[in-house]
Amino acid sequence: MARRSPRSCAPWRTTWTCEAFPMSESTEPESTKDVTDVRPEGASVPAGTAASSKADGVTPPAPARRRKPVLDRKLAEAREFALSALKELADPEEIGEGHRVVADDERLVTHYFTSNRRGYLDWEWYVTIARAPRQSVPTVCESGLLPAEGALLAPHWVPWSDRLSDDERHADAEDGAETDGAETDGAETDAGTDSEAEAEAGAADGAPADPAGDGGVDGTAGADDQTA
Repeated sequence: MARRSPRSCAPWRTTWTCEAFPMSESTEPESTKDVTDVRPEGASVPAGTAASSKADGVTPPAPARRRKPVLDRKLAEAREFALSALKELADPEEIGEGHRVVADDERLVTHYFTSNRRGYLDWEWYVTIARAPRQSVPTVCESGLLPAEGALLAPHWVPWSDRLSDDERHADAEDGAETDGAETDGAETDAGTDSEAEAEAGAADGAPADPAGDGGVDGTAGADDQTA
């Protein structure tokens, strides 16, 4: 009878013995060994690492300076081209004579024109044009209307009395005189009304009315004295 071989998944008993090896004085843990920084020159160093500290003498690289773009001569001379593109957006009478050119980038400039549009006197029309390398024909990138410096600021405050014209001041003075005259007439009318009210009150009490206002001395009283 043939002997069956054990199954591949059957457990096998293994024995492992750990022997202690004393560490010599020259042996150091791997974590304490010096590690050479292999970063490329100019690469950023993560914050908080030993290499990023000033004590190690590592200086962060200075930020790169962006040089000022050079004004492209061909694009700067394309004023009529930019103006023709702007006339598709605005009426010719809304475009002023003022003009300036600003270099935005290499072979990219913006033409600015003063605005004569109603309500946008301190604004500027702009047309940004560009050209491809070794090409002289420009292309319009964008155009529109932008506020210039001081366009969105409120004007200096002027008192109302200083803003009036001569005609308005004269009319204002006449209105004031008419108002004072009306107040005087009203006061006299009130005084007459009070006198009439007092006379009516005296007549109601049985005393004779004294329209002359002389305290009851009239021609009748004199005639009585002569008769006596």
